[in-house]
Amino acid sequence: MRSALEYFNDRHIPEPNSGCWLWTAYTDKYGYGVICTGSRQAKTRKYLKAHRLAYELFCGPIPDGKIVCHKCDNPSCVNPDHLFTGTWGDNVADMMIKGRNKIGGKPHHGEKNGNSKLTAADVEYIRANHCAHERNHMLTTAGLAEKFGVHRSTIQRIVRGSSWYGATQ
Repeated sequence: MRSALEYFNDRHIPEPNSGCWLWTAYTDKYGYGVICTGSRQAKTRKYLKAHRLAYELFCGPIPDGKIVCHKCDNPSCVNPDHLFTGTWGDNVADMMIKGRNKIGGKPHHGEKNGNSKLTAADVEYIRANHCAHERNHMLTTAGLAEKFGVHRSTIQRIVRGSSWYGATQ
């Protein structure tokens, strides 16, 4: 049985210009490397993202509540020097700073998104009043979603800070 490190090292190649280690085995539809472990017969099959395995092999355990992000913005890269841990909000902030949130040179977030149902003022209200009492009525995620005509997952992302980056938090 080969070690995880041996398996990993056989499935990437260095890209000399960027320093990326490009995953050469299976990738998902978004370009992220995928590793299958376990057995189908024993029903222990598990799929892991290759960049997460790279981080764990070379940097240590991924802290609870964190994701593994790419400094190089290359989803097939598994170079641990190009990886860092952060929250979804950190990843969104990184995207914004690098300008990867643009289509045709125009930002497509917040009020500038033609599909947006919310304003920056709505977002500030949601963040300030989530789970607060208003006239003896709890402003829950579901209550705020109903009030603003959006899905409750939208409210959850706003409260977590992984949506509407840049609005007052």
